[in-house]
Amino acid sequence: TLVPTQPICLVMEFMKEGSLTDLLKKPINYKLKLKILSDIARGMAFLHSSSIYHQDLKPDNVLVKNKN
Repeated sequence: TLVPTQPICLVMEFMKEGSLTDLLKKPINYKLKLKILSDIARGMAFLHSSSIYHQDLKPDNVLVKNKN
């Protein structure tokens, strides 16, 4: 078993819109739903192409950023 010699940390940008879970509590149109699904699929494809596997994909772990 590998034991890291340094602490492992995760730093993420704050997203005032919150997570996909927060967004799904509001009515959203079909076009936005497709955009979100497409963005998630492209992100996961990028990670997998880099031999990175997320293993915990769920709405709470998808952060939302407003383009405005």
